[in-house]
Amino acid sequence: MAIRIFYLQNRQTSSDFITASDPPEFALTVCAHIDELIQLDGTPDSIVVIGQHPPSTIVSWVAQLRQHHRFAVSPLFISFPGSDTLIALTDGVVDSYEQLTEASSKIVAQIKRMPKLVSTATPTLCLLAYLNARPGRHILPQRCLNSAIAYEYPQANLFFNESEKNQMSWLDGIIAAGLLDRGSLVNKLRCCTFCDSAHLNYHEECPECSSINIELKPFIHCFTCGHIFAQEEFIASDKLLCTKCNARLRHIGIDYDRPLENYVCNACSAQFVDATTKIQCLACGQDSDPDKTHVRLLHELHLSDKGSAYVLDPDGYGFSSLFIEKNLANLKHFSDILNWYIMLQNENDQCYFSLIAIQSPDFSEYELPLSARNITPLLNKTDIMTIDIQHRALYILMPQRNLSSSSNEILFKDIKNKLIGNDQQNIPDIHTRSYSSYQENNVRYDAELLLTRILIGDNQ
Repeated sequence: MAIRIFYLQNRQTSSDFITASDPPEFALTVCAHIDELIQLDGTPDSIVVIGQHPPSTIVSWVAQLRQHHRFAVSPLFISFPGSDTLIALTDGVVDSYEQLTEASSKIVAQIKRMPKLVSTATPTLCLLAYLNARPGRHILPQRCLNSAIAYEYPQANLFFNESEKNQMSWLDGIIAAGLLDRGSLVNKLRCCTFCDSAHLNYHEECPECSSINIELKPFIHCFTCGHIFAQEEFIASDKLLCTKCNARLRHIGIDYDRPLENYVCNACSAQFVDATTKIQCLACGQDSDPDKTHVRLLHELHLSDKGSAYVLDPDGYGFSSLFIEKNLANLKHFSDILNWYIMLQNENDQCYFSLIAIQSPDFSEYELPLSARNITPLLNKTDIMTIDIQHRALYILMPQRNLSSSSNEILFKDIKNKLIGNDQQNIPDIHTRSYSSYQENNVRYDAELLLTRILIGDNQ
């Protein structure tokens, strides 16, 4: 079967891909616009080549293709020398069928080993499949002044078209789930405690009145009377004279010296050695001390073994293991363990357990794994947690624990604090509910029904 090539090029513009006779192993289709291409019957192993167009147009087209399940992993090239950004967002530059064959063969072979993406494929699955089709490919952060953190991951953002904050939460969630691994450290950013922006203005201010109207000036200390002030106050007729005792200051070290004080405040006239350093966030306007900011580490990202396994078996969302990471199990395994505990208690009244459901309409598929990881420090070693994407919820199973109303209140407060973190401006709407089997001789429901009843608040 001939390899399908879609060529995005103005039909009035000549090109080697159009004028050369097509080799028999290729079937070339020329499209003038991205909409025309998407309407055609392309497959994931179809090859797309984009001809000469404005860079902004190409970036927009690449994003549209990557967000369409039929072209999310397709080999995609440009046919002209492009910028580093364009080359990073595509699979490189080709100007002949020979180059195209060589550059695309490994990608196409890898795509054929993977399940085809369906129209309901999530951005997470599309990104991971894209990386799985390109072994060794890294996602690199790049400087971007339009970004709140001054950096972005342009390759990852092709697959995700929501707000920038959600994009970073999305990537953090994928990393937390173990589907992406961190590589080399690229940069370490200081970010605002209130809004997470890295656009910070460091400034010095007066320690007495907090004015920023301060100046660095040379000072003089008169040995005769002890007067200390800025050097400009001692200059008179090209001589150094003390303005307080009128002594002539001729020799440094004998008549005068230069003290440590070298700042003067033009607002309150205070003199000081060290100014106070403050930070103002240019995004939200909040002031803070330098040690109150938090650090965001930016790494190269690459597909993990767990992520590759997920691409090959996306329906078995267990990442090839029962436990995704410490204390965190996939939903099916969590339900199996809960059913086992229910049977155990029904056989032995010395066994009991507690359940907690944490639900929020503000939880997204991308934030749930990250939220689960934030809660993990609050759990005992024997506690088990799981993620329910459909209901935007987290469940925690606590064996041999009886949650009283007072312990509930403290634990729920701690959980909410962990989920809110430092973002006091966008506080999610979090609902927490609990269930304890301690007072029951016989648990009447199976795991699925028990979780449902807790979720809706009917756990009697």
